Amino acid sequence: MKTINEPSRSIEVLSEVDVAVVGGGCGGLGAAIAAARNGAKTPLIERLGFLGGCLTATHMDVLWMYRSGEDKAVEGIGMEVLWRLKGMSALQGEPGGRAYVDVEKFKLLGDRMTKEAGVELWLHSVGAAPAMEGNAVRGVVTESKSGRKAILAKTVIDVSGDGDIAYRAGAPTAYGRESDGLVQPVSIAFRLSGVDVKKIRQYAVDHPNDKYFDSYVARARAAGDFPIPRKRIMYHGFNEDTGEITGINVVRIQRVNPTDVRQLTAAEPKSSGTSPRGRRRCRSSR
Repeated sequence: MKTINEPSRSIEVLSEVDVAVVGGGCGGLGAAIAAARNGAKTPLIERLGFLGGCLTATHMDVLWMYRSGEDKAVEGIGMEVLWRLKGMSALQGEPGGRAYVDVEKFKLLGDRMTKEAGVELWLHSVGAAPAMEGNAVRGVVTESKSGRKAILAKTVIDVSGDGDIAYRAGAPTAYGRESDGLVQPVSIAFRLSGVDVKKIRQYAVDHPNDKYFDSYVARARAAGDFPIPRKRIMYHGFNEDTGEITGINVVRIQRVNPTDVRQLTAAEPKSSGTSPRGRRRCRSSR
């Protein structure tokens, strides 16, 4: 493999903190808020321009299974988020059960809660590498429009989704299932507007065994009109006010290595032929 030599350089240290959190998805949001509420100086580093990760970026808009056993809901920041969403009329369902989220209002709530806790947001910033001292992680090197910068931290929490910082620090990692090394298909979700929601709901009542349109998919596949390797149209919920079906999770692009940028790039045109452009996919963990 041909290589080039990158000149060594000094990287400006933007900040020295207690806890640096890499990744502003739901897990990173909770970690940063918890750390800041406990008095830690905490930056939250997120590559997108908003918080929420897969929930907001890919419209995976269902939050559920906040349960320990049959009846007891697990408390904590996750439940607090759900109750606050409920108060914002941004939740269909009940906290602790299967509930559907207004993703735009979730973005707003993420901004509010981090500000309330005193979290320092670093949006449009990629956690590019760990800042190492021997075998110890002492911070995070970031990349952004401001260039390559460093944040030194007593503790680094990697919630990047793919464990990028841990992996690049040399922590033990695993990729794919043991039998064949494959990971789950990369997913893309979208929502449909202009839907007669009442009619769809009634169809689900009248055809409980076909509420995910298995029969329609079978007929479309037989006619050569449905090449996606799915047997049904999975969706999360409805919004009668806007006439939408939300969280439609049906597009499957299989056998993609989500840690290879060339394979991720090749997967994008495949997905755009069967669903709207502009949705980002959740990558599988290492």
